[in-house]
Amino acid sequence: MTAWLVAVQFLTKIPVRLRALPSERQTALAVVFYPLVGVLIGLILAGFTQAVGFLPSVLAAALMVVAWIWLTGGLHLDGLADIADAWLGGWGEKERTLTIMKDPTCGAMGVLALIAGVLIKFAAVHTLLTFGGAALGLMIAPVVGRLVILWLFLRAPYVRKNGIGSPISTHLPKTATAGVLAIGVLLVILSVAFGFGLWAAAWLAGALMAFLWYYRRAWQRLIGGVTGDVIGAAVELGEMLTLLVMAGVLAWQMVS
Repeated sequence: MTAWLVAVQFLTKIPVRLRALPSERQTALAVVFYPLVGVLIGLILAGFTQAVGFLPSVLAAALMVVAWIWLTGGLHLDGLADIADAWLGGWGEKERTLTIMKDPTCGAMGVLALIAGVLIKFAAVHTLLTFGGAALGLMIAPVVGRLVILWLFLRAPYVRKNGIGSPISTHLPKTATAGVLAIGVLLVILSVAFGFGLWAAAWLAGALMAFLWYYRRAWQRLIGGVTGDVIGAAVELGEMLTLLVMAGVLAWQMVS
């Protein structure tokens, strides 16, 4: 129960009270519950979709993206901005790249990445609203984003010894994490196939595999693994990619 509460507290703005500070093992175990937190976020967003359904689609989409950011505290958007600054300003040097990621200020590339990320989500959500797939799309995307976290912790070394993810990497229950990841991926694919069709499921699976392969490979070459910012940015990118695939397939089905 403590691990679940730790996961909710870390990944959302939902008020959660813990009796004591979680241990490193509890923090690591909480990762197993991350996809369930994604389900919780998705259910709240899907419910909000119904609440704002009477509004014009542009306004409804904007409110839904704002609600999404508020619900998660913009936690992973910070990572997206940081890696954008570091990728451009690091000049391919490991230490310089890591130093820029730790800089609390946001550079021009970070601001542009934030704007681009929010615009992509807005456009995809608007498309899903227009063609009737917003509720399911907003339930699936947060789950995919949290499954990405599990995959990266399993497949890439964590490079910061004192980083927020260091105790997670050290104490991660790998067997349980791999099991949850496998079940989560299967349920996502089945949900997409049921809601958007087999082509959407196939496109999403292919797009995510290609993205994760390239993303992990690029960061391992640059800094030797991942950091909290790299993982956080992957959550945002995974959510964006999921929304784009579902919106694109749904739009194509409706106009063809």
